[in-house]
Amino acid sequence: MLLPIIARSDPNRPEIVLERTSAIVLSQTCDLAHRKISQVLGAVVSYQAYVDAEAARGNSFVASHRFRKAVLDGALAPLVVLRPSVAGERPLPWSLADFRRTYALPLDDAIALAGSLNGRLRLRPPYCEHLAQSFARFHMRVGLPTDATDFEALG
Repeated sequence: MLLPIIARSDPNRPEIVLERTSAIVLSQTCDLAHRKISQVLGAVVSYQAYVDAEAARGNSFVASHRFRKAVLDGALAPLVVLRPSVAGERPLPWSLADFRRTYALPLDDAIALAGSLNGRLRLRPPYCEHLAQSFARFHMRVGLPTDATDFEALG
């Protein structure tokens, strides 16, 4: 899939660069099937691309065991590990859905793209439900006006 990325080398004249990426559709299947939406919501999912981009920014934590454990434990709200459940082999490398990098693609374009692919992978239950729950949890976070650091200090 090609995603338009705005490059900001000159703030007065941004340019659009197309980036090929793997993605996962986040829109409800029933909305797609009944054409109740005009755009499909998706998220970027390459684990290695995520690690490479963060390492280039000086973030070495993303390549660590602690990072992977934090993602698996759900401690990093915008990130979810995708575990393709295919008998016998793993046709997709380990992947992450990054809810901070979502985008919308026109429904007709998404349908045309899906038709041009040589097969598509799908998450099986309960992984698709886990992804949906994680997406909802990320977007429904409530910012509280005060913190609870006094609670930590209780003896």
